[in-house]
Amino acid sequence: MTCNVRCPPVTPVGTIGVTGPIGTTGATGWTGVTGATGAIGWTGDTGVTGVTGWTGVTGATGATGDTGVTGATGWTGVTGATGAIGWTGDTGVTGVTGWTGVTGSTGATGDTGVTGVTGWTGVTGSTGATGDTGVTGVTGWTGVTGSTGATGDTGVTGVTGWTGVTGSTGDTGVTGATGWTGPTGWTGATGDTGVTGVTGWTGVSGSTGATGDTGVTGVTGWTGVTGDTGATGDTGVTGATGWTGPTGWTGATGPAGRIGPASIAASYYSTESQNIPDNSPGATGAAFTYNGTFVQQGGVTLVSSSKITVSKTALYEAWYSIQINRKVGGNDQYVYIWIRINGQDVLNSNGRINVNSNNGDSLPIVPYILNLTAGDYLEFVAQATSNDFQILYIDDASIPGPTIPSIIVGIKEI
Repeated sequence: MTCNVRCPPVTPVGTIGVTGPIGTTGATGWTGVTGATGAIGWTGDTGVTGVTGWTGVTGATGATGDTGVTGATGWTGVTGATGAIGWTGDTGVTGVTGWTGVTGSTGATGDTGVTGVTGWTGVTGSTGATGDTGVTGVTGWTGVTGSTGATGDTGVTGVTGWTGVTGSTGDTGVTGATGWTGPTGWTGATGDTGVTGVTGWTGVSGSTGATGDTGVTGVTGWTGVTGDTGATGDTGVTGATGWTGPTGWTGATGPAGRIGPASIAASYYSTESQNIPDNSPGATGAAFTYNGTFVQQGGVTLVSSSKITVSKTALYEAWYSIQINRKVGGNDQYVYIWIRINGQDVLNSNGRINVNSNNGDSLPIVPYILNLTAGDYLEFVAQATSNDFQILYIDDASIPGPTIPSIIVGIKEI
């Protein structure tokens, strides 16, 4: 080797150790049938190739000289159309690979010549469609790998020379359209894995140095005598009790609780039909009478069949349910019903019911809230605009359910 500039000292490179024998390679499995290759698409025209620039002188290996200016690459001419590729035949069975011999030592690398200027690459034509990939055959088993020989000493690496200036890169040509990829063939079954070679022996571990002697433990000092426990001191005087803070404000009163069951109550009914008087001159309303009792408690009594009498001053709820019937029809006629307390009509307690058909029925239910004093009695009174009204008791085996009272009344304390 010659140097045009000062060369670094050459250090001899150590000899590469002998490579151990390679294990036997197992037989290669059958290669599957290669699928049909699809038609290759048309390749675009190749551009005209430009003039290649001159090649500069290669500098010495130690110090790399400056790289010459890269000339423009000529454009690549149009590439002609590629014909269709025929079917690929079946691949024959691959024989057993023989042993690989010992690799010799690597010789010295020669000097690299000066690299010339690269011309610019022309436009690449479009790539045709890729054909179908054939079926991959079964992979054979891998043979036993031989032991690796000892590696020789590595020689001293010489000084790397400086890198010259890189020339400018030419323009990249337009990339043609990529053809469509054909369907991939099925992959063949994988062959058996070969036997793994014997692992080399592990070198002997160096001996562990001796552990130094442990120093002598000093004598533990003696524990002193525990002193007597002192007497418990007197309990201090209890301090004065602090003053009680002001009482907070009382919250809003909650909603009233549910009213319990009434202890004063009564309910009466009648099993008789009763005529309602009309409003002819001199006629007055008549009080209904009752001959049956559902409940009576807390001092309520029925006097003279019509007077519901209370023994306690309180607020009461009283009500009636009446079965009104008209014997004849044809025109509008009315029934009026109101309350009397102690024989006196109660103002604004009247109600009117219209019945205009023959044998027409009506069943009003009307409640009242009343303040009654102990000893007061209550009556329900009625009068009509004609003499063909009645309250009707119905005891007919043909009706569903039990008999129908002509009137039902009730009262309870609230």
